Amino acid sequence: MKVQYHDGCSGRSTFVLGDEFGPSMVAHRSSESDAMSEYDERFGERVDLDDPSLDDYDDEDARGQFSAEDWEAMTPSARRVAAAEHAGDVRTNDGGTVVWVNHHEWMREFQSLRAAVRFCRECAGQSALEIVRG
Repeated sequence: MKVQYHDGCSGRSTFVLGDEFGPSMVAHRSSESDAMSEYDERFGERVDLDDPSLDDYDDEDARGQFSAEDWEAMTPSARRVAAAEHAGDVRTNDGGTVVWVNHHEWMREFQSLRAAVRFCRECAGQSALEIVRG
């Protein structure tokens, strides 16, 4: 099992992030938002603003989240993304990257890097664990 390593240098916690297949990343010295943004950058499926599946979202559902002036200034694509975000199916991370939400992803906080790695080893079971610095 390969788990990527991220040294955030901006926080005091260590997080392990993953999905239904197990851990994917250890974010050390990180904040929760920094860890999630880094996870999105490495593993998130980017939203293509021209993706026809965005047409399934009713942008009127998201209209109340914006001032009338801001809403009118938005492009149709931005409105559909806002509606999908309002529905919980996409998110915009701190860096502005828009990704589809994987409803099986998870994040767990640890007090130390050692405890986070031990957790990843337990998840790996019989398979070897490789921490990849990226």
